[in-house]
Amino acid sequence: MSLVGSFILPHPPVMVPSVGGKEGLKPIEKTVSAMLQVAKITSKLQVDTVVIITPHGSVYPDRISIRMPANGKLSGDLSAFGSSDGLDLEADLDLADDVITAAIDGGIKVIPIDDSELDHGVLAPMFYVNKGLPVGYKLVSMNISFAGYKTHFDFGRVLRKVFDKSNKKILFIGSGDLSHALTAYAPCGYSKEGAKFDKKLVSMVEKGDVEGVIGLDPFWVDEVKECGLRSVCTALGVVGEKKFKVLSYEGPYGVGYLVGSSL
Repeated sequence: MSLVGSFILPHPPVMVPSVGGKEGLKPIEKTVSAMLQVAKITSKLQVDTVVIITPHGSVYPDRISIRMPANGKLSGDLSAFGSSDGLDLEADLDLADDVITAAIDGGIKVIPIDDSELDHGVLAPMFYVNKGLPVGYKLVSMNISFAGYKTHFDFGRVLRKVFDKSNKKILFIGSGDLSHALTAYAPCGYSKEGAKFDKKLVSMVEKGDVEGVIGLDPFWVDEVKECGLRSVCTALGVVGEKKFKVLSYEGPYGVGYLVGSSL
């Protein structure tokens, strides 16, 4: 049981066909192809619960937030992007509670929040992952904090310990995009450091260079306007000594999209 697989996935709404359309999907063919590959992989894993961490939603300065909705439901759609595609899932409150307890015991600040809403940080990658999952799987949805990279790596190690004690088949997803400053038309404008950062991070992830990743200069990281590094750090903590296989990387819209798999 326990952990059956881990992914690092991008979350651009444009990769969802009902948002991007044919014209929007064409420039990101590599990403879409890799995401379909992810769906095929997940279809073979018989997942009970998906645990996902994202940089969007309720982000606190020093506490990782974990959704504990009072109604036991997690749902949302991409209506903000002109699409009715979405999810309506049962929250795995028992597993979330185990994570909260273990994190507190491990000295990591977390906060349970009564929030049932899912945004594109979850919905965009899950559009593809959901294709390969069985009916009735549950979800644990979490948000990064602004605490350091090592804190998120350590949180990933805590997650792994919880997963290893569980009798459920758990799939972990670190949701996030890399630099938002790859081109002049990028969301955050252009920085010559953007492509350098993405190239370095992708290489370190593939090599399993944890020290390199958690040791990145935060001032350099701020320059490139990423949103996925803390999710990546968490994912590296979850997989331990295993490495990620890079299924694709590209940035035609000025934002770096990395798809990575560790099984």
